[in-house]
Parts: sequence; C-alpha cells; structure tokens
Amino acid sequence: MKTMQQTNDAVGGVFRILWTGVRLPILGVLVLFEGAVQTILGGLAFFIFLTALFFEFATPVRHFPFWTMMVLSGGCLLTIVFYYVCIRALSD
Repeated sequence: MKTMQQTNDAVGGVFRILWTGVRLPILGVLVLFEGAVQTILGGLAFFIFLTALFFEFATPVRHFPFWTMMVLSGGCLLTIVFYYVCIRALSD
C-alpha cells in the first residue's frame, strides 16, 4: 500500500512538472502581448461603437446593421475579458 502511494506521488510530481513546463511559456507569451491585445481590442471596440452610433444617428444611411456592430463591439470587450481569464487560469 505504501509503495502504491509513493508511485502515485511520483506520477503526480511528473505531471506537475510537465504542466508547469507547458503552462509557463504560454503564460509568458500572454503576459508579453497583454498591452498590445488590450490596446488593439479596446480601441477596436471603441471605434466600432462610435462608427455604429455615427451611422445610426448622424447619416441618412438605411439598413445599417446597428445591432450587429454593437454585438461586434461587445465581442471585442468579451475577448479582452477571456484573455484575462486565460492569464488568471494559467498563473495559478
């Protein structure tokens, strides 16, 4: 019984080392590009939002996909949230 426990501990240790070897490079890349991703996606969300408002209220364009643009802007913001969730999950 004691030998089985030692084997389980050894296998768990090996998997922990392998997981750390996979997790840390991915986390490093995510943290490295964090500023660029936040700036690009945040700016894109803001630009799409302003464009949708402009075409909806300031121009006579008919059949403009206003709600599609709003959903796209929200999708950019949710992608930022998912990015931070990934960083948080990999850093634990």
